[in-house]
Amino acid sequence: MFTQSTLEGMLIGVSDYLDYDTQNKIGVSLDLGARNDSGRFITQSLKIIGASQKQFTEYLDTKVQITLTDCSISAYVVGNGRAALSIKAEQADIESLISL
Repeated sequence: MFTQSTLEGMLIGVSDYLDYDTQNKIGVSLDLGARNDSGRFITQSLKIIGASQKQFTEYLDTKVQITLTDCSISAYVVGNGRAALSIKAEQADIESLISL
């Protein structure tokens, strides 16, 4: 677990984060997109426990900097053998960098 981590990218999605077993809302899921060094557009899904969509919807389609507090990052494999990261945090502070 990390005490704090900062990510930058365009906020391209905000949705409820649900517990798989109970289907209860436990937070919000953010989709953050950015171009890597080779020019490919990649997305990362961030799960923020206890947050609501209202806190983030005003930042949609905006380049943002998100500071995650008490976060965990885990690697896993998706569908066709690609690697992905699971990023979960107890708190997120968001700052708009550029509005598009």
